[in-house]
Amino acid sequence: MIRDNREEFLNEAAFFQAYERIGLYCRLEKDYRSYVEGKGWAHGPAHISDAIDECVRHRFTGLDECSKLWEGLLHLIDGAPHVYDAEEDERITIPIIAMVESGKVPFSTLCGWLERIELPAENDLNSMTRRINIKHFIRCLTFGLLAKGLGKVEDLMIIERKFNPFVAD
Repeated sequence: MIRDNREEFLNEAAFFQAYERIGLYCRLEKDYRSYVEGKGWAHGPAHISDAIDECVRHRFTGLDECSKLWEGLLHLIDGAPHVYDAEEDERITIPIIAMVESGKVPFSTLCGWLERIELPAENDLNSMTRRINIKHFIRCLTFGLLAKGLGKVEDLMIIERKFNPFVAD
């Protein structure tokens, strides 16, 4: 995708074949390791987030495609068996910020997506990893959007408070 974003050589069918495989990869990912001693970075969720970022920036990508890519990114958060420890949460936000920055996803649509995310109960120890990863993801996304001047601070703070209720007004 990165090369095609520079040179535009893929036809629509080739793009959508790659796009579908990226979505499938997100649904099937089972390897959530970050750095593997003696081997290097496994870091699958971070690397697939980079590929999704290129997809988002692609000329054939619109709101519908972004919506499906969004679901893939959420699967990377939901599927992690441990709290992300190598900035994967930050990398996952990059394509989401690009969706808004490129104008392919209105800020209000992003807020609607975020509002539909359910946070597991605090007392559910089986879901604590998911809860923490979602909260970290929301913080990274909030600060990333604010840094780029995307969206209204008030709207972002409503979402931040939903996931992090101890944030001061």
